[in-house]
Amino acid sequence: MKEELIAYIELKFKYYRFEAVEKIGEVRAKLFFDIVFLFLAFCFLLFAGFTSALVLNAVLDSAYLGFVIITSCLLLIMLILLWKRKTILDKIFQNYINRNIPS
Repeated sequence: MKEELIAYIELKFKYYRFEAVEKIGEVRAKLFFDIVFLFLAFCFLLFAGFTSALVLNAVLDSAYLGFVIITSCLLLIMLILLWKRKTILDKIFQNYINRNIPS
């Protein structure tokens, strides 16, 4: 009986350790994907902004006006996101809670 109890405890310990390793693997994979995705999104937005500014410069026949317009638009978007950050974070947190906590 004592040996069976010890074997059971050892099996439970191995099971929880395996689950912990699995969770850590999932978190690492998600973190890696998110970092790569954010880097690529940043590069896309950077080059899209430069391209848009250069196109506007050509259309407006100006050396800098396209950059001013694109920078102003990006600043406006950042200010709106900053203003609404509480609402956005609450929605993200609520979605996380709904997906990960069973009811």
